Amino acid sequence: MNTNIVQWKDPQDLKKGFIIDLQNGSAAEVFNGVYMRPEELISAFSDCFSFMRYSPVEAQEMAQKLYDQTRTKMDEILKRFLSIPHVQTPANVATQH
Repeated sequence: MNTNIVQWKDPQDLKKGFIIDLQNGSAAEVFNGVYMRPEELISAFSDCFSFMRYSPVEAQEMAQKLYDQTRTKMDEILKRFLSIPHVQTPANVATQH
């Protein structure tokens, strides 16, 4: 999993937790992690919770919940972008500045 998406709040103190930054990952990284290979993102979340000293069972449960929340957030972001109207410009038209 790319470190641009999952980052520690304080690498010196892992107990402070981590953040999921969907804004700074590339579109390919985010889509792959959230939609194409969710098992890798869930595993990354679980590893982070394990480093924070949660039990393996708790880490897995929390990772799944966090993935579900991340997926929901990503779906909301996509819906917002899809609802923005855009004007199509033919390829052979010069743009005006």
